Amino acid sequence: RMLSKILHFFEVQREENPSVDTFSSLIYACVKLRQLDTAFEHYEAMQESKIPPDNRVYSALIKGCGRMQQIYRGEDLFRALMQANVPQAMDAVVFNTLINMYGHQRKRASFLQPLEARPAWDAFEEMQARGVQPDAVTYNSLIALCGKLSKPDLPRALSLLQEMMTIGIWPDEVTSSVLMQVFSRSGDLRSARAQMQELIKAGVPMQTSTWRPLLHHAAVQGDVSQAEALFEHMKETTGKAVFDSIRSRVTHAYNYIIFAHGIGRGFDAGYEKLNEARRRGWVDQLTLSLMLEVALASDGRGLAGPDGRGLAGPDGRGLAG
Repeated sequence: RMLSKILHFFEVQREENPSVDTFSSLIYACVKLRQLDTAFEHYEAMQESKIPPDNRVYSALIKGCGRMQQIYRGEDLFRALMQANVPQAMDAVVFNTLINMYGHQRKRASFLQPLEARPAWDAFEEMQARGVQPDAVTYNSLIALCGKLSKPDLPRALSLLQEMMTIGIWPDEVTSSVLMQVFSRSGDLRSARAQMQELIKAGVPMQTSTWRPLLHHAAVQGDVSQAEALFEHMKETTGKAVFDSIRSRVTHAYNYIIFAHGIGRGFDAGYEKLNEARRRGWVDQLTLSLMLEVALASDGRGLAGPDGRGLAGPDGRGLAG
């Protein structure tokens, strides 16, 4: 009933004042509520009303196709727009959404094969060929894509970082975060820290979430020294020991230290760090549940293998993070 009320609200707005703004809001609401067919129905009604859609409408529809894993539908819409040379579609927002559609075509825990990622690179090339200037979102999406491949492509991610800086697009906190995800999947934590330090010196902003994938990798590998070094580096750089993201399942970064000790040095070592966290007030809703994972790993269970599907890890996800 609540979903119906939400849609009814936007439908009333469109009926009372049919415009590109009310239509785009209605279509976006349909996409958010995963009612893709309804979104396309309103898109058709918009065209029948002779109201030209803008980049927000096209972006919302392509995004909806990605969320519903109807990639072919998003491709068909985009190709029709390109063939008709629709001016509103020659926009970075639309191309970025298309790139992201390809990057998110699999479920979160699954990685993309190179052939699945190929259309995203093709979209980037077409974007430039059509004279649409990429922006920070474009490069952030492509760098993130490098980390979603079955074999992470760190050299390409670093090349994209250099390219964006060369053409005058400065990295932001999202750039640093997605780049560290690629480093994490590549397993090169030492190089990751060196690259992070370069970005910090260059003035690139950092959020605590930037350290999350690196801490996660060190923890599930039982690499206590790396986990502790990363934790201290995060505190020194940001002045925080708690992750910023409100969507994160883990509140306190010290969970990774507990987990690293438990995996690397055994249950008793993890339990000792847990008690230390209690004394400092560094516990959250997942801290205690970590000890079950540590116990399973200590007993030879829970570690499913290098693909990260088994042991949950301190963020409640697979080992891969």
